[in-house]
Amino acid sequence: MIEEPDLGGAYVYGPNLEDGHFGDTFRIRLFDPTRDRVHSALLQLRATHGSQSGKVVLEHKITGIEVAIDFYPTKTRRGDNRTGRDKLLLRAQMSELLRKHFRIDPAFRTLGDFDHFDELPRCKHRDGTYKLVSAPPGRPAKRYEDLPKALLGADNPRKHKTPLLNSTVYVGAKSIEGAKRPVLFRLQDKVGDRRRDEEDYVGLDLDDRRSRIEVCLLNVEELPVVQGLYDRRKDEMQIDTVDDLTKVDWSRVVGRFFVFHLPTFAKQENGAPTSAELEVFKKTGVLGLDLYHRSIVEKQRASWDRRDGQRPRSLRERGRARAFTELNQKVARQLRLLGNSL
Repeated sequence: MIEEPDLGGAYVYGPNLEDGHFGDTFRIRLFDPTRDRVHSALLQLRATHGSQSGKVVLEHKITGIEVAIDFYPTKTRRGDNRTGRDKLLLRAQMSELLRKHFRIDPAFRTLGDFDHFDELPRCKHRDGTYKLVSAPPGRPAKRYEDLPKALLGADNPRKHKTPLLNSTVYVGAKSIEGAKRPVLFRLQDKVGDRRRDEEDYVGLDLDDRRSRIEVCLLNVEELPVVQGLYDRRKDEMQIDTVDDLTKVDWSRVVGRFFVFHLPTFAKQENGAPTSAELEVFKKTGVLGLDLYHRSIVEKQRASWDRRDGQRPRSLRERGRARAFTELNQKVARQLRLLGNSL
C-alpha cells in the first residue's frame, strides 16, 4: 500500500486484485485520483519494484471508477452545541433517508441488470448478509416460472426486511456466476475506515462520521451506461486515463446513478395509505415499494385469463415513484464540485 498524508492510500494488486502478484501488469486502487496522485503512485511503484522486474512502464488505463457522496449533519447558525447523542441521532436520520429514497435508474433494468437474485438489495453487517427482499422457498408455481426471482416474494410485506443502521446496503454485484457486472451500489453509515481488517480498523470521531452512498462503475471500457455523461462541448471519448475524467460532466451523474424518489401510496377510503404499502416503505423504502408494485402487476398478468377481461399492463419504467427534487439538487451541486476538483 502506498500512503499519502490526508488523502488515503493507493493499494497495489495483481490484475485480478490478488496479493503477491509477479508480472508486468498491476492494478492500483487509488482514492482522489488527480493527475499528480496517479503519477506519484506510478513513480513509487517503479521505485519499489522496478529493480525486481527490470522495468516498470509508467502507463495506466482506468478499468473502474467509484464515486462517493458523503452527507454530514448541518451545523446550526448559533454554533454547534449538539451533544454526542444528538449527532448520532442526526446521522441515523440521514442514513435512513438515503436508504428509504434511493432507487435504481430504470435504464439498468432495461439493460437486463439486477435481474439475478444475487444482485438484489442486501444488508451486510458483522453477523452476516441477508436479502432485504426474499423469495418464498421452493419452486414457484408454474404460472410464475418466468418471473424474475426479485418479484416472487416482493408483494408480501413479510418478505421485506429492514437493514440495520450500522450495516452496509448493497445493490448489484461485481460478478455473477463468473460473469462481470457493470454497476454496484453501496449505502452505508460511515463510522470507521479500513473496516475489512479488524486490526487496522480506525474508528472515526463523532464529527467525522457521516452517511455515504457510493456507486462502483466496473469494467468501464465495456460500460454502456457511461454514455451521455460527457460534456458535449469537449471531445467525446472513452474513459481511458485520469485526464479523461476531467471531460466527464459529473453533474449529469446524478440523473443516472444517484437517483432519489418520493413514494406514492394507494389511498384507503379514509384517505390514509394502505397498511401493506406503508409497511413495505418503512422496511425497504422506495426501492422495495417499486418491487412490491411490480410484483403485484406481473403476478396478475401471469394469472390472467381471457375471461377476466383486459390483461393488466406492466408498469412503465419509472413506476409510481416521483422525483425527490430537493435531495437530487443537493447531490447535483456536490457532483459539480467533484468535477472542479479533478
